[in-house]
Amino acid sequence: MADFWKVMLDPAEPDFVLYPRKRVPKHQEGNMATLSDLTPRELQILHLILAGQTNKEIAAEIYVSEKTVEFHLKNIYTKVGLRTRNLVSVWAVRQGADVEINQIHGKIGRSH
Repeated sequence: MADFWKVMLDPAEPDFVLYPRKRVPKHQEGNMATLSDLTPRELQILHLILAGQTNKEIAAEIYVSEKTVEFHLKNIYTKVGLRTRNLVSVWAVRQGADVEINQIHGKIGRSH
């Protein structure tokens, strides 16, 4: 099992890519979703997830309900074939998504 996660998380691994719940050779990755398959709102929410925000924080920032955030997250999970925000975050970074470092630093050390 540890090797499976290493393959998923190791960007230096040339033969396999992150894919829904299994490893797939690179030549078969054509059916995977890309960032361009997400709507602008889904991309916005994905960016906020990468910045470490909770559903509640995302909802407050973009002026929607938490249920609306959950709806968009479910759509993201379905499109990319993954079931957790952590796996979606890994997928997004591997797809080339970026997050501003100052947003991450703002999350460190704050009181909960």
